[in-house]
Amino acid sequence: MQNNHQKTWVYAVGLLLLSLGLNGCMTVQPASQIIGSWDGQLHGFPIVVEYTETTVGVSGTEPVAYSIEDNVITLATENVQTYRIEFPSKHEMIQIDDVTGTEQRYIRRNPESD
Repeated sequence: MQNNHQKTWVYAVGLLLLSLGLNGCMTVQPASQIIGSWDGQLHGFPIVVEYTETTVGVSGTEPVAYSIEDNVITLATENVQTYRIEFPSKHEMIQIDDVTGTEQRYIRRNPESD
């Protein structure tokens, strides 16, 4: 009887590890998830942030280049800026400044068009 329980346990653990591995392969990467228009606030004022594949522009300002590696976005500004990015859902993005700990939340504009 002990041997059957061990086999069942080993089988269950194997399935768990396999599913975790497959979920990791199917995770949408931030670089593709970030593209589009996002609503946010800056000092209490509404802003619109527009991400293309290579640039980001804020409410009509001149776009700047950016790069993403893992979950870190780097803006190619005069003083290079980096932020950790998280996507709690398909239509919500959080950028965290590791230096100040400040979180900036964004909601995707026109999510029904995605």
